Amino acid sequence: MGEGNLRFEISNLKEETVTGVRRALLAAAMGVVWAGAAGAPFASQSEAQGKQERRIVAVNVVDEQGQQVTGLTAEDFRGKFGGRPVKIESVRWDAHPRRVVIFLDISDSMTASEPRWSLALEAARQLVAQAAPETSFALVLFGTKIAQRVEFSSGRDAVREALGLLGSESAAAKGFERTALVDSIVEGLELLGPLQFGDAAFVITDAVEGSSKRKPRDLEGALLLRGVRLFGFILSYPPRPSMWPPSASSGPGLAPGGYELGEDPAGALGRVAEASGGSWYAVISGERFRSEPPGYWYTDERKAAALAAVRNLKNEMEQGYRVEIELPWEIRETRAWTLEAVDRSSKKLKGIKVVYPRKVAACGGGKP
Repeated sequence: MGEGNLRFEISNLKEETVTGVRRALLAAAMGVVWAGAAGAPFASQSEAQGKQERRIVAVNVVDEQGQQVTGLTAEDFRGKFGGRPVKIESVRWDAHPRRVVIFLDISDSMTASEPRWSLALEAARQLVAQAAPETSFALVLFGTKIAQRVEFSSGRDAVREALGLLGSESAAAKGFERTALVDSIVEGLELLGPLQFGDAAFVITDAVEGSSKRKPRDLEGALLLRGVRLFGFILSYPPRPSMWPPSASSGPGLAPGGYELGEDPAGALGRVAEASGGSWYAVISGERFRSEPPGYWYTDERKAAALAAVRNLKNEMEQGYRVEIELPWEIRETRAWTLEAVDRSSKKLKGIKVVYPRKVAACGGGKP
């Protein structure tokens, strides 16, 4: 399909006027708990509208090159929930200032390999350097536990400074032999405070989980409840499907000790990202099997593709569609739904991907 078939004329949509009460109800209906002055959550919009339930979700539509498809309207989307149609109430392009928490894995499995660690640092630094001036950043460095936090109030320069001070030796010297990946992300989400539409977490890691008490489903639940999208830049190990047998106790996509199965480079983290409405990119390295500790290398072509992916993920975090939907009934537990981009004949568009929260949680949490 040519580019002309993917691009649509942008409609001149007027900004809707929303009262404070209406905004609060919509935020709660999206699964985000906003606290009032007394700390009490607002009622969800589903309670105000009977059995139907409205949500506002962040959506990106990208082509095969990772470029965003713009100009779509409500007629260009089709959703289903529990086999029943989802009403697309409104679709508008949204590029208001975003907040992004960068989670950088500084455990030994990341820092022991200079090529891997250098690429991880370069990805983090380029994300901050290339972002729009209005985008705000916070930073979490983690291994067995969170080692350092840089809050939004400290400003982008403080994040740049913290990343600039990192090097292979200084990070590895912290001695984080294992990784509390899930625990660190859940705890780091607190930096967002009162939540805003479009909030995102950008995780740079090898997806090796070694010591978290929480499970991937706990992370998924925290993201869905808060309305935060997770994006992953995953420096994956070479495929070695026979290295570890599947283990139910390790969680989906993970093998004993936390090492991912070679057939699934993103593991559980990738599935959580997709459930939350985010994306991920996995960089598969070559390996020098005879080195001790193992060394990893990346061709110039692979590094260039990886950094281009960082730019694409940045674009998805910073702008996209704000889609208001009406679900056919009130949600009492977390459930999956589907959203597709369609042509004027209601046929699914080929050659593009719709990035959206693939699960919706009940307001107030519900069952995972």
